[in-house]
Amino acid sequence: MMAGRTTTKTVVVVEDDQDDYLILQQLFRQYCTDCITIPIHDSTTVVAELDQLKVLPDLILIDLIMPLQDGFEVLTQLRSHTRYAAVVIAIMSGLETPEYRARAVELGADHYLIKPDSLSQADHFLTQLFGT
Repeated sequence: MMAGRTTTKTVVVVEDDQDDYLILQQLFRQYCTDCITIPIHDSTTVVAELDQLKVLPDLILIDLIMPLQDGFEVLTQLRSHTRYAAVVIAIMSGLETPEYRARAVELGADHYLIKPDSLSQADHFLTQLFGT
């Protein structure tokens, strides 16, 4: 298992599925002890909710498949705002599809990650995300 991280990071998780969010929240609590996770469950309010934060997040994780707006739409909205230009944004999906990965990168995602189904996949997920 990876050792706990030491640099404080604010991580916003845009995820409509509560169970998936809880897995990600537990992953960050366990493996990135200095990460603060902030949930956004409604994909149509992402920019408004981010604008209310006092600090810019270090990382925004966006679920690809959501009912009202998909992750590509949210990513496009975020990248159209100069405020979020330097924020690391990752699209998360349970689908390993080359077309989706290419589209995410084309729209400005820094990463395309396969969601962990459980905490047992934490090492792989965090390695993809943090590169260590």
